[in-house]
Amino acid sequence: MTMDVINEFRASYGKSRVFLWDSVQNDYCWSHSLAMANRGAVYHAEPCFVKGWGEAVGMIAFIDNNDVSLRRLIFDVLGQSESHRNLILDCSHLAVGIVVHNYKMYITIRGK
Repeated sequence: MTMDVINEFRASYGKSRVFLWDSVQNDYCWSHSLAMANRGAVYHAEPCFVKGWGEAVGMIAFIDNNDVSLRRLIFDVLGQSESHRNLILDCSHLAVGIVVHNYKMYITIRGK
């Protein structure tokens, strides 16, 4: 579901589809999203942890269901930040991790 929404976002800007092939990097993204949820704050990982990947992070209060929340998070939160939008649109390799905790959805997207 997550990549479908990301690819829908990319398609709205005329970009081709991407796939999540790097399961290790996906796990790192999930771990970072979990750390943000545990801290109750949104922050970028230290450069030594991302090892050359760019990073987009965000949070949104949970809305109705996972699909609605995820769409709003990608289109309305990350999509409104030029640097986050460009990472999603310009990188051909993406990894993602999402955590829902205390009625909030946290996301980490890494790309290169």
